[in-house]
Amino acid sequence: MPITAEMNLNELIIRLMSFPADEYSSHPNLTADECLTVCQLAINFLSSDTAICLRVQSPVNIVGDIHGQFHDLLRIFDRLGQPPKSKYLFLGDYIDRGKYSLEVIVLLLTLMLVYPNSVYLLRGNHEAANVCCRYGFKDEVMQRFGNETGTSVLMGFLRCFQWLPLAGLINQQIFCCHGGISPTFELEPYRSSKPVSAITSLNSMRRPFEPPQFGAACDLLWADPMPYPQFCLFKAGDQPAKVHWTPSKRGCSYMFSLEALESALHSFGAGLLVRGHQVAQEGFMSHLNRRCITVFSAPGYSGTHTNAGAVLQIDKDKINMRKPGSFFVLRPVENKPVTGLFWVGG
Repeated sequence: MPITAEMNLNELIIRLMSFPADEYSSHPNLTADECLTVCQLAINFLSSDTAICLRVQSPVNIVGDIHGQFHDLLRIFDRLGQPPKSKYLFLGDYIDRGKYSLEVIVLLLTLMLVYPNSVYLLRGNHEAANVCCRYGFKDEVMQRFGNETGTSVLMGFLRCFQWLPLAGLINQQIFCCHGGISPTFELEPYRSSKPVSAITSLNSMRRPFEPPQFGAACDLLWADPMPYPQFCLFKAGDQPAKVHWTPSKRGCSYMFSLEALESALHSFGAGLLVRGHQVAQEGFMSHLNRRCITVFSAPGYSGTHTNAGAVLQIDKDKINMRKPGSFFVLRPVENKPVTGLFWVGG
């Protein structure tokens, strides 16, 4: 039967949360009706406020990409506390790569529904039809439920993804998204706006939608910080001209410079960007004079990396931008069987 009561949602949370974090040969019992009902309840909840940018207060744990690594998500909750005792802001990319994407997304959506003041979900670039149908999620749904029922379940999730917000602002100080900033933020009305007006302008993009191929929504999901300063081949005066935006090597969106980031942060009244989207060997990376932090929370990513996962813990109301919080680091499980946990290729 579809889930309709709060008690049933709590039962679903308990069922998923109690799954052994070292059990790799089976899946929790999860039906197509449950998936579809959670999607519909999530749409009802998310559609009550179609703003692009959430406002979140500390203390909060910022979690990066999970990519279907359900067992590692359970390890994070075991170590840092379960909602509502602990608050979480997730930066997207819940699905694909790992073969437990259904468990990850259903658990997080259900936690958001039951504990809306403790669990906040942003959209990642993989929560889009043209991506999750290529990198494992579609295959996982079809394998679990068959083609006919699986198609209905997949469409339910795709509609749900269209309602997820793209950004979050913690204490009006830390700007969070999955990818990065946009050249659009250098244009009116962002450039000369006060922070409140800039957020209003950002929220003028109304959900739901599929991410476009260019523009602010695309960049919030796809952009990356430049790994090093870049300059034009021509000179302006006696000095080479520094480049603030370059095409991304991903073939989508841009890479941005420190100067571009500082301008965007100023527009939103923030001092730091926290984002996911990139594998980090230690689970986190600092970029652009420590004005940008990448958080990646899937240790041993995709079964082919040796990276740790990390969570950024923001404890204080007044945040020191140079030392915004502490990192909880999760190491890969030794001797974890890779076969059956990850999709190969892509």
